[in-house]
Amino acid sequence: LSRLESLKMNSNNLSGPIPAELGQLSNLTGLFLAGNNLTGTIPAELGRLARLQMVDLRYNALTGSLPENLATLPTSGYDYLAPNQD
Repeated sequence: LSRLESLKMNSNNLSGPIPAELGQLSNLTGLFLAGNNLTGTIPAELGRLARLQMVDLRYNALTGSLPENLATLPTSGYDYLAPNQD
């Protein structure tokens, strides 16, 4: 999985928290987890993904604030982080 560049798991009825281990996928440029039943907060470990350009976490039940290190990633694509819960 260390070479994985894009993880597309939209609308797969996933539930539970986003695994912090995704932050170890150093080559990841796209993370697409929209339309699931993901809960909890967005792990700060995702901020380690320096190559990340596209993020889609819409339509889940995520709570809390966006981790500061994720908010400062140099995304050149798009980042869909809402609507979720506050």
